[in-house]
This record gives sequence, C-alpha cells and structure tokens, in this order.
Amino acid sequence: MITDVVRRRLDGTFDLDPWGLDVDLLELLSPVAGVRWSISVDGEDAIADGPALLVARRRLVAPTEAVVLAAAVLQSTGRPLRVLGIPDVAPIGPFLRRLGGAVDHPLEARALLRAGHLVLARRDLDVPVPIVDVRASGWELGRRWRITFRRRG
Repeated sequence: MITDVVRRRLDGTFDLDPWGLDVDLLELLSPVAGVRWSISVDGEDAIADGPALLVARRRLVAPTEAVVLAAAVLQSTGRPLRVLGIPDVAPIGPFLRRLGGAVDHPLEARALLRAGHLVLARRDLDVPVPIVDVRASGWELGRRWRITFRRRG
C-alpha cells in the first residue's frame, strides 16, 4: 500500500480534492505522528461517520495541537480532519491545504461540511450538522496527548 502511494507521488498521478487535500501525503506522514506522540482517544464514535463541526475551545493553543487532533481523527476513524484557520498566502496556504487546512471562512466551512467532512474550528458556526466538542489534554513538548470527542445534544 505504501509502495502504491510512493509510486503515485513519483509518477504524478496522485489526486487532490476540490479544497487541495492530498490523501496520499497524509497516508505517508501519518506514521510519523505515531512515532512522535502517544495519542489516546475517547469518544471517536461521535465522529465515526457523516459531517460534523468539531469545536476546540482551548484558550492557549499549542502550535502542534491541530496536528495532534488531525492525527487522532485519522488514526481512530480513518478520516481526514479539515482544520480552519490557515493563511491564504503562498507558499504556506497551498501546502497546509494539502494536509487538510482550510481558510477560516463560513462559505468554505459550509462547503466542506456539505461534502461530508469533519471540520475543526475554534468557535461555533451556524451549521446544520452535529457539533462535537473537542478536549485536547497535552503539552507542547510532551509525548502524551489525550483527545476527547463529545457530541452535543
């Protein structure tokens, strides 16, 4: 399977979704997260299928928190996480889009949700999908992270 991913990278036949997500790249990088962090997840059934808005309300967000959350979602459900808040400037924006980043704009968030994605935001949005609160407990330079997903209502 990894050899297929590498072959597609080398011959240029990999695909990007309409928002720039490169699933092959995520598949290649995902084992790195498992080596770097020990991530335990609770409540993954809340995000197992269908679209959902994941809301992380932690005030002081560690730079690696979005990466850890994306790794937790991918490892526990096999689904990529779309993270709102990337800068819309080259070369940073296009690179982060390949990893699941999205511009923090209501139209983009709603389009992703209509397409069935899991979208991480730092605030509630008025959307007709389940809202899932996310709690990430960990430390920026630490190895262990505990992620909890709880569907509202």
